[in-house]
Amino acid sequence: MEEGILSQLGSLYYPVSALLVYTKKGYGQADRSYVEHYDIDANGKAINAHPLTIQETSKLIKSLKVQVSGSKERVLSKEILPANLLYVNNDIQGPVIWYTRKTSLPLFFIDRLGIDSGVANVPAMVWKVVGKKLHVYALAADKRPTADTILYHAPFFNIHADGGVCLGTVDTKLDHITHLQDWMGAWQEFFFNSRFSHLLSSPVKGNCVQLWKSLVGTGKPFPKKVLIPIKLTLGELLKA
Repeated sequence: MEEGILSQLGSLYYPVSALLVYTKKGYGQADRSYVEHYDIDANGKAINAHPLTIQETSKLIKSLKVQVSGSKERVLSKEILPANLLYVNNDIQGPVIWYTRKTSLPLFFIDRLGIDSGVANVPAMVWKVVGKKLHVYALAADKRPTADTILYHAPFFNIHADGGVCLGTVDTKLDHITHLQDWMGAWQEFFFNSRFSHLLSSPVKGNCVQLWKSLVGTGKPFPKKVLIPIKLTLGELLKA
């Protein structure tokens, strides 16, 4: 009878440790607290009283972390924060903003555009991810931007006037990502490994198709003179 009831209750939990918090009332000062840790023996008796150690505190913090709406915690940096990181919010849905230097990489275009896929030079860029939404912008200077740096329209296809990217059917699953650097790199791959297909705005001065026809496979540097400024600075982007 007893075994049947216990089986319905599920797994049994046994006490293994306890915390006792002491507080000292301050006179004209902030209250002070002290935490003492106890082990629990086989008989349920508190033993081995000692101040809570740093290691025990770390384990306690990890055990108390809560996942919200099925989402996992923000991925952490491998070691120190990436040098190109500009802003990160602790909220899992909060924005992460970073920049990349000018570089050359493969670009892919649908046949209808008449642009051969291939390697081309691209300008420095600013990336912003909020939840599952990606925004990208271009930079005129190939250096770390400041709060006063003016942003430019990213000179690519599939981008709305506000910088929002249409990723189409690109699979943006990130469950396998464990570090911030890899997470940022994954978003860059989502963008550059997708096929550019259509214009959602006028991102450059002149003809965007002709621009990339002149750049793909030629090794020519990206011409900054074709960039169009947005009425937005990096500092304003942080608040947006």
